[in-house]
Order: sequence, then structure tokens, then C-alpha cells
Amino acid sequence: MPCPTEQTLLRPQLPAGTTVVEAIQASGVLDKHPEIDLATNKFGIFGKLTKPDTVLRDKDRIEIYRPLIADPKEVRRKRAEEGKVLKKAAAKHDRNPMLDYDLHCHSNISDGTLTRRGGGTRCRARC
Repeated sequence: MPCPTEQTLLRPQLPAGTTVVEAIQASGVLDKHPEIDLATNKFGIFGKLTKPDTVLRDKDRIEIYRPLIADPKEVRRKRAEEGKVLKKAAAKHDRNPMLDYDLHCHSNISDGTLTRRGGGTRCRARC
């Protein structure tokens, strides 16, 4: 098959009542690309999957689809598993003793202490 970035465009003149498979055979594309297997490859007309015995209409564009190199469901499953591993690592990293909250400081000049308020937590620290 041509590489994924390559297209082969052919415009054969065919009689009315020609099917998808007959058009592919008459076009000569099988001579150019012997790896196309009419028994296993799927076909479409304007992006919609179609059967090989579908009768063509004027100006129909037949598409021959390449076999998938990876199962999309398997790829999504693996990506989801990787996401779970990353979430677990992030959760483990988030369990550190550091707290993330807004800090408002007020100093008490008379006794040299600093009062911190944030996130509903109050603590007193020596300056």
C-alpha cells in the first residue's frame, strides 16, 4: 500500500451499475499496489464504510482503507493505565508534609512574635 501520506487518484470511466470491487479491478490500482487484498481490505465511499458489492453512483469516490497497525481499544487502555500510574505518582508526591495555603502575617512588636493565619490554621512563630 502507499505510505499514509500518499494517495493514488484514478478517474476511470465506468458503465452504470458498476460495483465497488469491479471499479477497483477496472482501475488498475491492484497492479500498482499488489498488497491490496480485496478479501481483507475495507472500502468506503466518501468516508463511509461500504460493502464491496455496492453499486456506484456518478462521481462517487471509492476509498480503500489500510489495515490498522494498532487496535484503538488497546491503545486507549494502555494510555489509561499510564494515566493511573502518573496519578498514583502525583498522589504519592502530594502526601508530603508541606501545606499549601495563603499566609497572612501580623507582627506583634511588643513580644517579638509573628502570628500566621491561613487556611483556618493559626500558629505562632518566634521571629
